[in-house]
Amino acid sequence: MQVEVVAGRAEKLPLEDDGFDVAVLSLVLCTFADVPGALAEARRVLKPGGKLLFYGTSAPSGPASAVQKALALPWRLIGGGCHLTRDTERAIQEAGFTVEDIRRFLLRDQRPSQPPPSPSIIGTGRATT
Repeated sequence: MQVEVVAGRAEKLPLEDDGFDVAVLSLVLCTFADVPGALAEARRVLKPGGKLLFYGTSAPSGPASAVQKALALPWRLIGGGCHLTRDTERAIQEAGFTVEDIRRFLLRDQRPSQPPPSPSIIGTGRATT
């Protein structure tokens, strides 16, 4: 398999329309300033019915919610711009993808310098036609 790396930004991909079967977004949706724009570009470059594979943080709920909300601003400053409270699943759906399967879990890191467990999601979406 041949791989070509092309410089660009998620919000303006230098790629043709309907040219790809799969797009992968892994631990990046929390950092984009323009999430709808990045997802619209992923949808644009996918063939009709193309697949979106995603993994990232998600809006907190339950007992972790208050802690995640309190950490949101400091974590954005030290965590590469990551928004801990962004509703990633909703953003994907609003961008025209049908979420076909999704798994929710708490990402845990045992190092003391890491934040408390982070609500995360991993799944597959399909570009709606």
